[in-house]
Amino acid sequence: KIEQIGTPTEIYEYPRTPFVADFIGDTNLFKGRLESADASTMQIATPTGLKIVVESKSGQDLPNYSQEIVLIIRPEKIRLSLSPPESKINCFEGRLKHVMYLGTHVHFVVELLTGDRLTVMLPNTSSKLPDPHTPVYARWAATDCLALQE
Repeated sequence: KIEQIGTPTEIYEYPRTPFVADFIGDTNLFKGRLESADASTMQIATPTGLKIVVESKSGQDLPNYSQEIVLIIRPEKIRLSLSPPESKINCFEGRLKHVMYLGTHVHFVVELLTGDRLTVMLPNTSSKLPDPHTPVYARWAATDCLALQE
């Protein structure tokens, strides 16, 4: 079954299904349900208690409150910091579980306080990498998260 046709960029940036998103590249997938919405954002609640804010796209049909949603966050869209950022929107505490040096990039696995795990890929900007088990804050913009209906 063909799920989506498009250029690699279109498919990577705007997948239409969770399968397509996971097929074309690394991704973080979270299941949840719509908790609230306004003209520009939706808040999705996951079973583990994360409250994730997602941009509402113009013309996008809002899911109903009983419908399961899959959130997609690409690893390169997530930022890590050692201290809490000013904005608490889409900012979650956790600990590094895995740090892998890949030359120009560093691959991290972060375990959030909820037990959820995030894959994070960042450019290597330092010769000193944080140790596993270092407490961190993982965050991303509402515009960097996609909500797809299951």
